[in-house]
Amino acid sequence: MVNIQIRGNLIEVVLEKLTPSEISKLQKTATPQISLLNDIEKQKINTHKNIYRNILPVIDDSLELQVSSFDNDNYYDDGYTFFRSNLDNIGYQDKSITISLEKIDIEYFLIKLNYGYGAGFETEIIDLDYKSFETDKLNFNSTFLFEKYNQVLHSLSLNYLNLEDLGRNKFEILKTELFLVKSNKRLKQLDLSTKILDQVKIIDTISFN
Repeated sequence: MVNIQIRGNLIEVVLEKLTPSEISKLQKTATPQISLLNDIEKQKINTHKNIYRNILPVIDDSLELQVSSFDNDNYYDDGYTFFRSNLDNIGYQDKSITISLEKIDIEYFLIKLNYGYGAGFETEIIDLDYKSFETDKLNFNSTFLFEKYNQVLHSLSLNYLNLEDLGRNKFEILKTELFLVKSNKRLKQLDLSTKILDQVKIIDTISFN
């Protein structure tokens, strides 16, 4: 078995719907009161209505891709990490991340950016080991998140087959940014590679550790 991890700085991107009562409260005021964001920060409101969630490794000096081989699927066996890379020697393409909103009837929603550190990606391939793994067949897609300075990896492939993240959540959140945004009827998709203000109206934002 081969285990692949990408460790380092990461950004968890979450889109969350608001409840009908929260939306009603926003629509009744000319200038919406942003106590909603403070309540979410203090966990008085726990939305749990995710439209989208993705964990994106940040491509910077902290990033390391590790490939380890195990005799079987038991982690208590001694594994052998036979390949490490900061991605400089791996092929890549610049590709946008888009989220379809066509089937989601939303006017207001939250964009949550959780900044953290740990394993931003992990997967396993049962039928490979260090002898048969071809490191030159690795490839990834990346983009600059909301056109900012954070270049992120959003897919990894081997022999042109996309590798699926196991979602083990082995990371720690260090900082959170919340954006309360208002959409428009013409918006069919949210492009995470384009500036937020070019797509939706930001009503307010808050950040906390």
